[in-house]
Amino acid sequence: MKSSLDMAIHILGSQSALASRVGVKQAHVWNWLNRQGRQVPADKVIAVSRATDWQVTPHELRPDIYPNPTDGIPSGKLADLIASGAIKAISSQQNTQLLTGGCLYSASEQERRAEDRREEERRDHERRAGDRREAS
Repeated sequence: MKSSLDMAIHILGSQSALASRVGVKQAHVWNWLNRQGRQVPADKVIAVSRATDWQVTPHELRPDIYPNPTDGIPSGKLADLIASGAIKAISSQQNTQLLTGGCLYSASEQERRAEDRREEERRDHERRAGDRREAS
């Protein structure tokens, strides 16, 4: 079964194409596929989704960080995806909000939540690095 990262690569044509759209080297994408458990780092999830024109959503890439199918998607694009049936809104109230141009979270709240997720991932990374040093 293909991962969401594999789907993003397929949509863009190659690891190199994805890397250039996201602003990293192709080797980083290879590492995501082969060394990081097929996971995109938290700080690159939105960039990968944006590069695929949201055909691969943040939720599909990292459900641990974006638990709701609509998390991380700009409200304008989200309304288009819901209208096309590509994704389903969580509730009819939210669906109405989104289709009328509303947003589930304010821009500042979205940024705060994204920053919290990045900080959590940074702490996890530091903890794992410390564990590796202790094991050596």
